[in-house]
Amino acid sequence: MSRPLSEVFPSVLFLTLIVFSLFFPRLLISPLLVEIRQDLGMTAGQATRLFLSISVGFITSILASGYLTQRLQHFHVITIAVLTMGCGLLFAALSQGPRTLHVAMLIVGSAAGLYPPSGLSSLAAMVRHQDRGKALSIHEFGPAISFVAAPTIVALAANLMSWRMILGAVAVLCFILAPSFLVFGRFGRFHGEPPSLGNLKQVLSNPQFWVLGLLFVLAASAAVGVYNVLPTFLIQERGMSTALAGSLIGASRIPGIFMLFGVGVAVDRLGFSKLIAVTAAATGIMTILIGSLHGLPLRGAVLLQPMIVGAFFPAVLTALSELGPPESRNVAISLIIPAGNLAGAGLFPAIAGLFADRGYFFLSFVITGVLLLSACTLAPFLGTRPTKPDPL
Repeated sequence: MSRPLSEVFPSVLFLTLIVFSLFFPRLLISPLLVEIRQDLGMTAGQATRLFLSISVGFITSILASGYLTQRLQHFHVITIAVLTMGCGLLFAALSQGPRTLHVAMLIVGSAAGLYPPSGLSSLAAMVRHQDRGKALSIHEFGPAISFVAAPTIVALAANLMSWRMILGAVAVLCFILAPSFLVFGRFGRFHGEPPSLGNLKQVLSNPQFWVLGLLFVLAASAAVGVYNVLPTFLIQERGMSTALAGSLIGASRIPGIFMLFGVGVAVDRLGFSKLIAVTAAATGIMTILIGSLHGLPLRGAVLLQPMIVGAFFPAVLTALSELGPPESRNVAISLIIPAGNLAGAGLFPAIAGLFADRGYFFLSFVITGVLLLSACTLAPFLGTRPTKPDPL
């Protein structure tokens, strides 16, 4: 039975730590990419396709997660996800060539893909309807801190540890966290539903599902996709030093962490559709500016864009967590989040790389921003939130 946030706050924090352990390792690849390329003799195209391998693994496992949660409780699936992440990172640290590294990235992506349906379903069932926006904002601290921690830790450890040692150290932390969660976790003790003709028809016939899907895909491109290629863009196209680009990107993620404190309250009081419209429009504008500006104005856009797009996700995840009955929410989540991951973490970097090879790197940012700015007009079709709390 769902309870007030104050009663389950420690469990929400524990789940936030779990999502950090599954999000942070994927973000490490971007700041480590130059060193990985040099060590393994990879071209720029081969290196950027590592993100596509992560996305393929993510999508495969998230689509299959419904069949897994039919047999195992969400609690067990979350534990398996953290253990698998540790295995994938250890394999990556031991890789001796591009092929084995791609396989390792498939495992890393698969581990991360197991989490969203189980993690978000567990959170939605644990916290009462009135506090769900605030709980999801706390949950988003995991990804938000990951964006700051990844480039910062790489910058600090660059002269002390190789990329292999960094990935190996994070693998050890996953191996410690998984059994800790198995012992101390007190939520997610229920099963999910696998995709079926019945629940797929229910989800796919809902217009809100398609609006959320489109917005999530574009926002993921503007968040994770931009993050993955931004260091290369700033260094290659805008002439920044590696140290300056890394420091700027790391600093750009800090304001978004503090912004999350107010976003959850805003979602619960204003409704998710208004907040989605505003943040999607502002994110689109800032993404266009990143591709268009130079010098100090560019640095300002780089600093502001992550803060705004970070406010988008608690709102859209609140809408997603209330899409359909509790027992089938994992089905909707397992359809929308893979699409966003494929676009943001996989296709956007690959397409941006093609633009870069032809001298039009900036257009990947401008086009994404224009599409997001246009799509924000669909947000009113999401409505607000249901008037009755969930039966769980």
